[in-house]
Amino acid sequence: MRIETDSDPDLVAKQMAKLDAANIYTPAEVDRVWAAWSDRNAKRGALTSALVPAVERFTNRWSPAVYDDAAARDEFRSLLGQYTKSYAFFSQILNFGDTYYLKLSVFADLLARLLREQLDDGERETVTADDVVLTHYRLEKQRDEDLQLEDGEARGLQGRTEAGMTRQQERERAARAELVEKVNRFLGGLDASDEHKVSAVELLVREAAENTDLQQQARNNTRVDFSHSPQVRLVLEDSVWNQNRQPEAIAKRFQELPPTDLVELAMAFDLWERSRAG
Repeated sequence: MRIETDSDPDLVAKQMAKLDAANIYTPAEVDRVWAAWSDRNAKRGALTSALVPAVERFTNRWSPAVYDDAAARDEFRSLLGQYTKSYAFFSQILNFGDTYYLKLSVFADLLARLLREQLDDGERETVTADDVVLTHYRLEKQRDEDLQLEDGEARGLQGRTEAGMTRQQERERAARAELVEKVNRFLGGLDASDEHKVSAVELLVREAAENTDLQQQARNNTRVDFSHSPQVRLVLEDSVWNQNRQPEAIAKRFQELPPTDLVELAMAFDLWERSRAG
């Protein structure tokens, strides 16, 4: 296996500089989060409270009333995850010589998670690995795969570079724009931000995909047949009328949508694929 592009050893420092320059957090806050994260005897709320100032600055910076720049907001959130991955990769082969790199990787990961929980899905109870207890497991065959190897020379490995991270950001931005376009076909006139509309549909589809009857139908039917199932419409309608986590305006619009539009919207957000994987 050959390496087609070299990794950029300065990538982590460049990403750190961009994160620091956003002025969403301070070095002192990074230290407080690190201290709470490292202290096994610290209370769970101490970690969350140490992240609150950064969450508030992020929310205030890019609120619709102040500066509604979805691209800048999404770029910062993407950069948090990229920094965490880049540090994990390069720390195996480089000695950064400064503990701030490690502390920031922990801070960036936790901040990204908290932003995702609070802004995408609404506030939810914090869960850590200490809360999870394995009681049993089941092995289940999903499908057979033909892992036939192709003839010819294998593709080389791609190193981690800033250009590669930029391409990844562009792919993420394009995927997000596609979701916004889909949701605005049905909720375009709604007085709510694109981010809130997309998150609302994501929540609706995710909860519908947890229905065991839909999961069974998805595994036993094609995508087209599944979309025409009366059960799909019934589950979505029940989800719409039973949800209490949606903003009132969005919930009302969901309830006003014709059943065919509701199904089409859910299918555009991969209801069949998510149900099959459930």
